[in-house]
Amino acid sequence: MDEREQHSYGWSESGQRIYGLKSGIRKKRINMIAGYRDGQIIAPFTIEGACNRTVFEIWLVTCLIPKLQPKEWVIIDNATFHHGGRIRELIEAAGCKLVYLPAYSPIALKNVGLG
Repeated sequence: MDEREQHSYGWSESGQRIYGLKSGIRKKRINMIAGYRDGQIIAPFTIEGACNRTVFEIWLVTCLIPKLQPKEWVIIDNATFHHGGRIRELIEAAGCKLVYLPAYSPIALKNVGLG
């Protein structure tokens, strides 16, 4: 998420010039991590800047794991920082199962009944 509301493109009548303001100043990006259970967002966490494995592990320990019940599944995508480190260990120590989504390809989606 970011707050860039100005665009480098626009529309105007043929032959008419379009005017707009663009500051050229890039603001800091804000990222959000959250869980989703039974139609509700749980354990929301925002960070200014990029997410990495360290940030993700901090979110797991401080926000998500306290909300988990034993035997729940934690389903995450295949972002590089979701692999390795203590992620599997933390989730399994809470009595939960870690499941990675399949790769986003037509073949993989077909194999799991989504394509």
